[in-house]
Amino acid sequence: MKRSSMNLTIKRGSQKAGWLTIPIQMNLLSKCFIFLRRFNLMRRLILLVGSIFLVFLMGCIITPTQQRNECSYSKIEVYFYYSPTCPHCENVKPYIDSLRENYTNVGIYYCNVQDLSKACYEYIHYVIGVPTVVVHTGNVTTLLIGERDVMKLEELINRLSCCG
Repeated sequence: MKRSSMNLTIKRGSQKAGWLTIPIQMNLLSKCFIFLRRFNLMRRLILLVGSIFLVFLMGCIITPTQQRNECSYSKIEVYFYYSPTCPHCENVKPYIDSLRENYTNVGIYYCNVQDLSKACYEYIHYVIGVPTVVVHTGNVTTLLIGERDVMKLEELINRLSCCG
């Protein structure tokens, strides 16, 4: 390790001409600590390392069985917004019907934008066009807009239900 010398000046008492110069040896590690202390980076470094350790520790506390118990697709609600005059909506309807048959514990609701029921008003502010699917579970709301995205609904349901 390379060493460099540095002069340290100490003032003795109240004598005007009494300066004492002492050469001291500093290694690279000492220079780093002085630099870190000067810019208050040592505290930040310790806080960063401590935070990373805590995040790692919290990740170890939650076991996979606890995660699986929290997942339940009975809580998933799917709102399919469509228009009877939309050809893309008509292409998607058989797919939504098959999902409704396969996922009986998922609440799938049809929402005709020309004649909305009360249940469909809750998420109508998300709809900017048809076909649109609004998937709501817990505190997460996901939008699938357009025929191509709506065809990925089964994949989304599987991810949200933790069974896919």
